[in-house]
Amino acid sequence: MSVIDEVKYSKDDPDEYGVNVNVKKTSKESSRINDQERAELISKSVKVSEELFPPVFFSIDNAIKRLKINNENINFYIAPDAVANAQCRVTPFSVYVDIIIASRLIELLDKDELSFVIGHELAHYLYKHYLYPHPNLAFSELDNINLLHLSKSAEISADRLGLISCGNVKFALKAMLKTASGLPSNYINFNFGVYLKQLTDLKEIKNNISQLYSTHPSFLNRIQSLIWFSKTDLYTSNFTSNENGVYKKYEIDEKINQSIIEVIGKEGHRKNTEVYQNLKLWSSLDLFLSDGTFSKKEQEIFKKEFDEENLNNARSFLKLGSEELEKKIDEHTIQAIALTKSDKEKLMKELSMIAGKIESEERILLQKLSKLSSRLGLNQAITIKKDNII
Repeated sequence: MSVIDEVKYSKDDPDEYGVNVNVKKTSKESSRINDQERAELISKSVKVSEELFPPVFFSIDNAIKRLKINNENINFYIAPDAVANAQCRVTPFSVYVDIIIASRLIELLDKDELSFVIGHELAHYLYKHYLYPHPNLAFSELDNINLLHLSKSAEISADRLGLISCGNVKFALKAMLKTASGLPSNYINFNFGVYLKQLTDLKEIKNNISQLYSTHPSFLNRIQSLIWFSKTDLYTSNFTSNENGVYKKYEIDEKINQSIIEVIGKEGHRKNTEVYQNLKLWSSLDLFLSDGTFSKKEQEIFKKEFDEENLNNARSFLKLGSEELEKKIDEHTIQAIALTKSDKEKLMKELSMIAGKIESEERILLQKLSKLSSRLGLNQAITIKKDNII
């Protein structure tokens, strides 16, 4: 495993969200649109070269050398823009990777700070973030929330390659604080501890919808995350003269995830739990009815798993007929497609354990579980361990 892969934020895991980054080709129509976009880019921006923009070229060259990558097909452009930002544009499996840097960002940052931004944008290409679906294309509210979390995670990964690209955590933090404030160095006393006090204020705001539905973590989260990562043994042993770090990477990844959740609130967790429990309940009821009956023993098991109120609701619902139950399961299965892979696997394991307590033919139970697993996009063998309670 390369160092680039090693430093990647563990929550930046497309497979966990059902995102395929191993696409084999792009359509001719996408290529045509990309050609038109590149034509506009080339006509309205200036391509970076050592002859035209020596300081900018230095920042780019510095980042590429530190990351040890081949930049043969990577182009850099400067666009006239009063907003200090940058972006990486890639059409899947085309020959072009275009990184566009706003003129204001170049005015704001010095050469080492700019290397941080360059590395950050290169990360989006190297980690194939351009293949992540935009949250606006989500098919449900839960899918939108989870894709937003993946998008935020991608930014944490990108910041880490930005740090490697500039070679010093202070350069990276200065770049972010200057971008967040919009001010150059002569206006700023770079006391990051003082700035991070705002993070406490931010976490005190409940139901922070603006942060929940943002594609990026706040600069407060990002600066805190990068400070923590710079103290891991993985970073210090590979990129500094120190051999021992304060933290392990997995510890920091969990701390970062928790800190982001403290800012965005628990709505995402609540929605995931709701969808998970709904499918578990209705799928369990379907399993209990595999033999056409819902015995008193099975009702007791159901009550123990889901409580008496849900049992009473289930009994009332069954009066509507089996077709209504099928519709209910279908509705909640569609919603559950947006669950993470880990949650889907956990759900199937719990349903398999429930199936082991049911007095029905195992073949029928396996068929139902296998069908559900397939609809959820899982590729795993289903087994049932019979419980001797019944």
